[in-house]
Amino acid sequence: MDELWELVEPRAGLWSRKRDAYAIAAAFNKAGQLSSKHGADPSSCHRVYGALAAAYLPLVERLRAPADCTIPLHACAKAGYWGGDLATALVRRLSAGGGALLATAKDHEHSNLWWSLSEALKSAEGRQVLSSIDLPRLLEASAASLLRSTDIQAQVVSNILLACARLELSNQALTHHLTAALATAAPMAGRQALANSLYALGELAEDVGHTPRPEDVRGLARDIASRLTLSAHATSLAHREDFKPQELANMLLGCAKLGYTDPGLLSPLAAAAGNAAARMNPQEISNSLYSLALLPPSFSEHGPAVGALARAGLRTRFSEYISQNISNAAWALAKMGYVDQTWYTGAVKAAERPEVMRGAVPQAWSNVWYALALVRHQPASGRLLERTAEAAGELRQGAKAQECANLLWALANLRLYDERLVEALAGRLGELLGQGSEHFTGQQLCNCLWALAVMGPDVLSRHSGLVEGLLREAERRWAVEGSVAFSEEDMVQLWQVQLELAHVGGGELQRILLGAGEGREGSLLGAAQDAAGRVATDEVRASDMERQVTTALERLATRSSPRKIESIQVGFLVPELCRVADVVVELAGGRRVVVEVDGPWHFLANRPKDAAAMDGSTELRNRQLGRVFGEVHSIPFWDWIFKGQPEQEEVLCRVLGL
Repeated sequence: MDELWELVEPRAGLWSRKRDAYAIAAAFNKAGQLSSKHGADPSSCHRVYGALAAAYLPLVERLRAPADCTIPLHACAKAGYWGGDLATALVRRLSAGGGALLATAKDHEHSNLWWSLSEALKSAEGRQVLSSIDLPRLLEASAASLLRSTDIQAQVVSNILLACARLELSNQALTHHLTAALATAAPMAGRQALANSLYALGELAEDVGHTPRPEDVRGLARDIASRLTLSAHATSLAHREDFKPQELANMLLGCAKLGYTDPGLLSPLAAAAGNAAARMNPQEISNSLYSLALLPPSFSEHGPAVGALARAGLRTRFSEYISQNISNAAWALAKMGYVDQTWYTGAVKAAERPEVMRGAVPQAWSNVWYALALVRHQPASGRLLERTAEAAGELRQGAKAQECANLLWALANLRLYDERLVEALAGRLGELLGQGSEHFTGQQLCNCLWALAVMGPDVLSRHSGLVEGLLREAERRWAVEGSVAFSEEDMVQLWQVQLELAHVGGGELQRILLGAGEGREGSLLGAAQDAAGRVATDEVRASDMERQVTTALERLATRSSPRKIESIQVGFLVPELCRVADVVVELAGGRRVVVEVDGPWHFLANRPKDAAAMDGSTELRNRQLGRVFGEVHSIPFWDWIFKGQPEQEEVLCRVLGL
């Protein structure tokens, strides 16, 4: 850049006086190439751009060739140079006469224009340049010229599609024309153009609702799949032309946003991403995992790729990961059923580092905890919970209902509690309720209520104001929408909340659900009770382990003398709870004991063989059964499986106190 300055500094004024637009544009082009190189000195770049801008500005009004505008504009965009009034003058010149100058522009000149305009969005100065013109009219003029073009190169297509996505432009005629042109140009296209085009179509689908024609997407997918297959079967590295890691990640993201699930592309694409995992940066890894999580069947079909991507982060101890990378990767892996607790242990340790979650948005905190709850991973230390509580202010100010609900649900399931955090989430939820019911889905309402109930009677009482607000909104929805307002799972949660309110003496809170909707479809409480009863009836079917426990109890009952076991009731429906107890054993003297036969899903996965490590749902079950029967004992799966009859009977004797 210094050498260019030595050339430009003594000549720029002369070029301007001679109106030598070609020389200045050529210098701009060279400056654009040099400024995009790694390590370019910003001060040297701006010195060169300043001199060229000052020399070119007086010429702009009389420019007649589109390239004389697009070349310097493209160079300015590359360097992020939007000052000095030149960029504004250039876009105004291109906009003059309704964009008349663009009627004769070549395809690559249109491409440079679109790319430059989309780059302007990245800075305040650039956005000010865009605000100085009628941007939609300029883009429409360019689009009209492009629609007359019949031989558009793939790189031009990808650049303009990317710009459309960044500018959130919905021009169906143009995007269809471009994707059709891509089908023709694809066999000779570079890999970057193919990857960027697929990614851009996904962005357009998500941001502006554009739906590309299926035949165009299939054609693009076939070309990409062909390149992936050829690369995978290359006999030597010299003959391989791999997509770059970023391109693979972007293509997966494009497929996810398009909802494109054809295994003809997804299988080789996922495999290539897995093979490239060690060369991916944190953003590319998290984007790839996030995309795979949105593309069913994600884990069953793409398991090797998922495992490779997960291990790539773990191998580096999540070095250079930021909050978005950690949270998206954790959410994606948990949603795909990836249960390797070592990965989550490493992710938690990374998230506990102050620099990783610094500045994290509410969604990042929510996703991390939601993922941990899905895989039943309770952090070994309290540092992550402490870090989250330190962000209570940000959560209180900016969290959405979904984020609050997921965080509360996760804390409840993991049996964790921090009053600062719960207070902030409750306050935010109350504020959102006051702003309008549209902030909440029925599921979110019920998850919040259920989470507070799981956390215990004291928490329900402490946040009675929020509980009342949530119940009132549930009541309103039931009155307006009836049974479509809530799913069966939501209704079961409401019933369990009602049981907890009854225990703490909820008074008016108890009566809210009872009165909701009387005269239309019955009370909301009645419907919730019915739903809980139906679910409980379905749960009566005993598992193999439950049948083994029952058989062992019957052997003990037969052998005991005097008789210590009076009766054994399997799959006992508790009417007042609308809940099934696995086994109710009545002992001599009238003592009744509930025996719950608990498999792995009742316990926190990273605390093996710890009977106290029940999840929140199981703890709530035991609490409610205990109020009816007095005694509830759990037989964890590790105390039963792979043991002989004498050992199993010994477990039962210990549990029952025989």
